[in-house]
Amino acid sequence: MTGPAPGASTPYVVLAEADPVMARLTGQYGTPDPFAFPDGGRSDGSNFAGMALHIISQQISTAVALVLYDRLAAATGGSPTPESVLRLDVEQLRALGTSHSKAIYLRALAESVQSGALEMRWLASSTSQ
Repeated sequence: MTGPAPGASTPYVVLAEADPVMARLTGQYGTPDPFAFPDGGRSDGSNFAGMALHIISQQISTAVALVLYDRLAAATGGSPTPESVLRLDVEQLRALGTSHSKAIYLRALAESVQSGALEMRWLASSTSQ
């Protein structure tokens, strides 16, 4: 974790200027990436795999999320890709331990990326604006 670049106007800088406690915390701990997930390298830097992990991890413990993600990776033959996720139907995704909703969301993410409706490269370079 690093601090913001000199002169940068990030949300962290804005919060630190408004709140002395936040200023102390960012000074002491830096400015973590709010989108980083402690996946132990499982997503291999793939934005798609990272998004799949975020879908899986919603409202469950990190430990359980990583178990489910590892099952998905095993079922897809490695780091999940849109193509490998689409080879699994909703019931196969459910059999890995995901909820019905998460299985649908995983397939919808894969379909969106594969069709070009969602470009993962664009997400990596976009800002929160």
